[in-house]
Amino acid sequence: MRVLRHGVGMLLVAVLLGGCVGFGMERPRVTLSDIAVKDARVLEQVFEVKLRIMNPNDTELPISGLAFDVELNDAPFASGVSGEQVIVPRFGSAVITAEAVSGIAGIVRQLAKLAEGGLTSISYRITGKVYLGSWLQRLTFDEKGEIKLPAGTEPSPGSGKL
Repeated sequence: MRVLRHGVGMLLVAVLLGGCVGFGMERPRVTLSDIAVKDARVLEQVFEVKLRIMNPNDTELPISGLAFDVELNDAPFASGVSGEQVIVPRFGSAVITAEAVSGIAGIVRQLAKLAEGGLTSISYRITGKVYLGSWLQRLTFDEKGEIKLPAGTEPSPGSGKL
């Protein structure tokens, strides 16, 4: 009896530690849809970020929030969260609004890369967790993308303009 109780306990722990990882659900795709400066201070910048969540599953995803990190050109840029609740339809998508914060180091790194010139696009990577209902249910995501810069946005060598 003791062995059976121990086995059931271990099974319960395994399920809880797995965070229900969707019980066979595929991970959602999360991509940047839009980003705008919400507040800019000397040491910190706050962005309003719109994220598109695409559901590749045959069942809807009841999202209760998410947490994420953004890298630009392979360097850490910002971290963000959203408590917005949305139901992403099966084989569908939804856009949520999140707040992301970047420190001065993230901005300086990106300005330095722009000042070097020759950039025609900015690569990004967004990683994080989507929470489904309870704190036990979450799905991770890790997506990469590229933002094409309009022609003429790069500074000319030696101009000193960003």
